[in-house]
Parts: sequence; structure tokens; C-alpha cells
Amino acid sequence: AINDRLHDRFRTAGISISLGFSMAALPAANIDTVLAEADCHMYKEKVEHHKTRHQHQETDA
Repeated sequence: AINDRLHDRFRTAGISISLGFSMAALPAANIDTVLAEADCHMYKEKVEHHKTRHQHQETDA
């Protein structure tokens, strides 16, 4: 839900963002694993955004 609200606020401001998040119990056993998972989610979101954006551009052409 937080992810969706952040996207909505940035979109309203005309800003495109990609967010990645990960959840872990504290203290996290391995912070590097938690950060790598968040990075993975962010890059997946970037790929999906670019796919969607290019599909819209091809349709508009």
C-alpha cells in the first residue's frame, strides 16, 4: 500500500520513479541480502515500466 501511495504522489507531480522494497525481521541476519532483494524488485519494476511505456508509444504511432 505504501508503494502504491508513493507512486501516486510522484505521478501526480509528473515524476516517474521505480521503487524496490524488501521486508525483514529485525535485526536482519544479512542486510546485504535484504538490500539485494529490494534492488531486484526495483529493477523488475523498471523493466515493466519500460515495457508498458514502449507499448503505449507503439500504439500511439
